[in-house]
Amino acid sequence: MQTAEWGLRLVTPLLGAALLAAFGATPVIIGDVVTFLVAVATLLALRVRDEPSTPSEQHWLADAAAGVRHIRDTAALRQLTMVGALIMIVFGLSETTVFAVVSQGLHRPDAFLGVLISAQGAGAVAAGLTAAALMRRLSEGILVALGLACATVGFLLLAASSTPAVLVGAALIGSSLPWITVGIMTLFQRRTPPELMGRTDAALNLVLSIPQTVAIATGAALIAVMDYRIVLLVIASLAALSSIYLLTRPEQRRSVDIEPARTTADMTP
Repeated sequence: MQTAEWGLRLVTPLLGAALLAAFGATPVIIGDVVTFLVAVATLLALRVRDEPSTPSEQHWLADAAAGVRHIRDTAALRQLTMVGALIMIVFGLSETTVFAVVSQGLHRPDAFLGVLISAQGAGAVAAGLTAAALMRRLSEGILVALGLACATVGFLLLAASSTPAVLVGAALIGSSLPWITVGIMTLFQRRTPPELMGRTDAALNLVLSIPQTVAIATGAALIAVMDYRIVLLVIASLAALSSIYLLTRPEQRRSVDIEPARTTADMTP
């Protein structure tokens, strides 16, 4: 799914940039509206039969907090959740920085952002094709750490005033995304009992969405008052620290081929 998603990003940004440059914003906006309507129609056409669920005997507050408790009590998931929050800060800060890279660093028109996104897509496709093999050989946590290492180098390259360097940086950032996503989601699915998966996923998304929202607003404010290269240096530093943290955690170095799926909480400190 990651490979398919980012494969589309190879084509659509260039198409959007071409439409924007040739005809203005209106065709791009109409195209976006049409794709959303197609998505809505496709979802409405789905027919899903759910098995009736057994009501829980716990109070609804305790039931809702079960996902948070599972993450808290499982060392590997707790560590990845903390790193995931930092990852959201990293990429949230970079949301507005990339516009400064195009306009101030490369002195290119706004449409050049589509080229950078396509470079990200190329890196993501390559990384997506290798994610499963790397994860079997290493582990989910180490795969996430490798993704963060790629992102670190990529963000540093975005600070260069050279188009080739920035394109390589964008490709490295793109390659980091499937490794990070696949690693986190696979470990969560493998270490969570099926009956807790929904609540654990909801808890994870809550923990990740708040830092990302704050970071996007913070990044926009920082770009207004300081050089974007300083912001990129801060971003790269956070990514590097997150990678080092995971690489030094013994719980993240366990091989996925050896460790069986757990149905109880891992209490390793």
